Amino acid sequence: MPDVHCITTKKALFISSILFAIFFSACSNKKDNRLAIFKALDESLNNSNQTINEGTLTVIAGIDEKMMEQSTTNRAKIWKPKAMLIQQFSTNIYTYIDRLKADLKREAGLITGEDKESFKEDDRDAVNRLFGTKRKANELHERLKQYKKDILSIDSQMSYVFKNTIQLTTQSFDILPETQQDLRKMFFMNSSTVASLAMLSQFQNNIKNTENRFIQFCYKKIGGGGDSFTFYSAIIGQSSSYLRKGEKIEITAGMGAFSKAALPQIIIGGRSVPLNDNGFVVYKFKASIKPGKHYVPVKIEYVDQDGKRQTIEKQVEYTVAQEAAINN
Repeated sequence: MPDVHCITTKKALFISSILFAIFFSACSNKKDNRLAIFKALDESLNNSNQTINEGTLTVIAGIDEKMMEQSTTNRAKIWKPKAMLIQQFSTNIYTYIDRLKADLKREAGLITGEDKESFKEDDRDAVNRLFGTKRKANELHERLKQYKKDILSIDSQMSYVFKNTIQLTTQSFDILPETQQDLRKMFFMNSSTVASLAMLSQFQNNIKNTENRFIQFCYKKIGGGGDSFTFYSAIIGQSSSYLRKGEKIEITAGMGAFSKAALPQIIIGGRSVPLNDNGFVVYKFKASIKPGKHYVPVKIEYVDQDGKRQTIEKQVEYTVAQEAAINN
């Protein structure tokens, strides 16, 4: 919904320069606030994507180790190529969205300096040109659907487990009949540049989560000859960092190959969370109703290769958007 006060300001330009100055000052503050929120969301999502990717790379390293173990090498030879295909498909669509981000910034008058870049952050015309006139929203939608089709075709077992839970955009949009899905209208029409960049980062966040879940599946299918493994690394991921008030968020945490051999104790938000049968925890909670950035402390205590008790502490960040900012 457009900001009524800002529309009034634009009309006042034709009536009185004095009234324009008064109203514009108020509107500028509101606009700046919205832009700052979306920039924070984009930054938070990019940080989340990096964290999830680090966890995925750790699981892939675990698959490589299974290739070297006599008891698991045959199963690893079956599942490693599947994991590599998942990574390849995910990287391709992630890179494509990165190119869309670059195209959008150029549409919005990108100027690059030595260590910084600038563009029109509230340029709705640039968004409408790229995703409407140039039909990039349709192209993006087709690419996302093809990505889902590609990864589900890798293995029938994975398809059975994940076919109804893959989230490409938002849950409410994904479950719509295909004839009612209009990606441009839902996510980009008359949106600001920074809001659209944040939405593209959200799509990338969905891809990173999907990639991580599928590759974890491959690792677990390889199994092992006991609970031992030779490396330790904390893996902490979250389902999303872009949230509305009270919306649910999910945090996944574990050690390396998600084995119980490290005897990990995982504490999230001050609460001890028990391991599931696969050696990691899934912690779900409702986001704060207070807009802005929030942090959830995660502490993992474990026994290392030398039998010594170790502790790793991290912060999981998420951002709750103001309803007004989401609707504008």
